[in-house]
Amino acid sequence: MFNIDGNPWFAASDVCKALGLTNSRMSLKALDDDEKGVSSTYTVKGAQNVSVINESGLYTLILRCRDAVTPGTIPYRFRKWVTGEVLPQIRKTGSYIKNAIPQEDRIKMVADQVATATASAVMQAMQVEQKSYDVPLKPGYREHIHSPEGVLGLAEHSLLMNLLNRMQDDGHDVSGAAAEFTTMVSYIVAVSKCLNDIRSHAQYITKNTAAF
Repeated sequence: MFNIDGNPWFAASDVCKALGLTNSRMSLKALDDDEKGVSSTYTVKGAQNVSVINESGLYTLILRCRDAVTPGTIPYRFRKWVTGEVLPQIRKTGSYIKNAIPQEDRIKMVADQVATATASAVMQAMQVEQKSYDVPLKPGYREHIHSPEGVLGLAEHSLLMNLLNRMQDDGHDVSGAAAEFTTMVSYIVAVSKCLNDIRSHAQYITKNTAAF
């Protein structure tokens, strides 16, 4: 075999001998010009030119030889492989892959993959929908949030706002509820500060009027 421009070429005499073609010159005449050529090789007698054929020429000779229709021969098996497997698969799929999966099996495999992916996505969505959002009432917390300090603390730390944030992270749109809660907290905190100011002023007035 010869390597010409990165492509394999074969000695015509060796190919014809293997295929049982006794007249290699006549066999080469049946090939196109781009399927045959001459290459130089070194032998014990020095450099010699030999007739060579490329892959296309090789396959053409195999398919045209007498043994291509003789069961049990290599040319016959090659012809059956090309005409019975390679060409039909190229016609059906546009390409040839050795030991390719039949089209019906490929469709079933794709369908199974889609079904599996869909089922996984549905299960994940169900897990999100069924996720538990527990916010238990801890001992003493009710009394704490009713105190002035507890009310003011809601602006920085709120169990309800934390719950809404968790639901938002899990894909639930709670923007409306969050806006309402933020407004209520702002109002309650402002009122609480105002009451504290009034209480402080009242204590100051009471303290100063007691001296009279």
